[in-house]
Amino acid sequence: MSEGKSSGSATWKFGAHNWGESSPTVVDGTVYIGSGSGLYAIDAETGEQKWRTQIAGGVETSPAVLNQVAYIGSENGTVYAIDVKDGEELWSNSVSDQIRSSPSVLDETVYIGDSDGYLRALDIDSGGEQWAVKTGRDVKSSPVIVDNMLYVGSNDGGLYAINIDEGRKQWKFETGRSVTSSPTVSNGLLFVGSWDSNLYAINAKTGSEEWSAKLAGPSHSSPTVVDRTVFASGYNKLSAYDVNSGAEKWTHKASGQIRSSPTVAGDTLYVGSSDSQIYAIDTGTGNTDWRYRVTGKVLTSPIVVNGTLYVASESKDLHALDTGHSKSSRDTRVLLAALGHHSVRTATDPAKVYRTIKRHLEAIGTDQDLSESKENEEIEEDEVMTDAEIMNCPNCSTDLSSFDSPKYCPKCAHQLPDYGD
Repeated sequence: MSEGKSSGSATWKFGAHNWGESSPTVVDGTVYIGSGSGLYAIDAETGEQKWRTQIAGGVETSPAVLNQVAYIGSENGTVYAIDVKDGEELWSNSVSDQIRSSPSVLDETVYIGDSDGYLRALDIDSGGEQWAVKTGRDVKSSPVIVDNMLYVGSNDGGLYAINIDEGRKQWKFETGRSVTSSPTVSNGLLFVGSWDSNLYAINAKTGSEEWSAKLAGPSHSSPTVVDRTVFASGYNKLSAYDVNSGAEKWTHKASGQIRSSPTVAGDTLYVGSSDSQIYAIDTGTGNTDWRYRVTGKVLTSPIVVNGTLYVASESKDLHALDTGHSKSSRDTRVLLAALGHHSVRTATDPAKVYRTIKRHLEAIGTDQDLSESKENEEIEEDEVMTDAEIMNCPNCSTDLSSFDSPKYCPKCAHQLPDYGD
């Protein structure tokens, strides 16, 4: 059931399955999610199963999908590459006893942590190991990559910065307890929560602390950043902080523990709770717009694509909810592909370019939808921009036109310039 605004109605649900803590990834009209029995591909519009690949031990991590291949780590310590067309295994590599870290994929490499305390770099075509960096304990945090630097937490209480070109540790930041939270990055600052009940803002280049904020309890979920605000949770409270000063803007209290990582679409934040509810929260005020009750705890992290929210509840169903708008997730957690991502991360076809940079900027803060798929519409000649007008990443030339004013490149995570009128 939903409360508050007339939003949060069910579109479909798929289940019941043991979803565990895998969060959904949505690419090209398909939802990919791990479960106790393997990896599922589900039609994002209808909720019908396309295929299922059985994986020994099950999957608690979130898939990364790039170039028609899904990459996933399993409970039996194996990394898999799965063809998304038919669910067939392309390769696998048994690297550890268990994997609870979700993979990050960049260029020719898959990066993933494991229970032996390693952060490993695997060849994207064969799964062969390129290098491995050892931490002090098991790695459940999911890595993010910005400007050829990889950031990941460890249960030894450290946050590591690793140069991916050399496979070498650049620096280590010590917190008071385990770091299972996945970090996020914005404007040179790295944000991560710790089991020591603190949110840390760290200089991404030097590893020095800029500020910290006390949370209501140990942080299990991953922070995210939108519009100069970082959102993070501890125990049953989610708070908004100024990215530069750490000043608290507001706090929202749920009825249960928040292990779900938030996402932001438009001006609304979405997060799940162990109280079996999904909350829609106004990013400016912290007030509840609506909430939706499901069966089972919500430990996974939601994602929003063209106004539909996808999230799984523990041991029960995968839900698709109508949010009442047509926006998509635009926060740094999704941009950097930590715990799920969506199609715009892989949009590279110049024929799909419809909007100039100016139209992107004019649409910020309005109801105009810049992320809705236009694949089936005919392109008018005057709507196609020249190569010079296409918004490309200056680092790797990836086409970014499908994004609603991205701050980071979805392929190489390069920080993008602030385009003006």
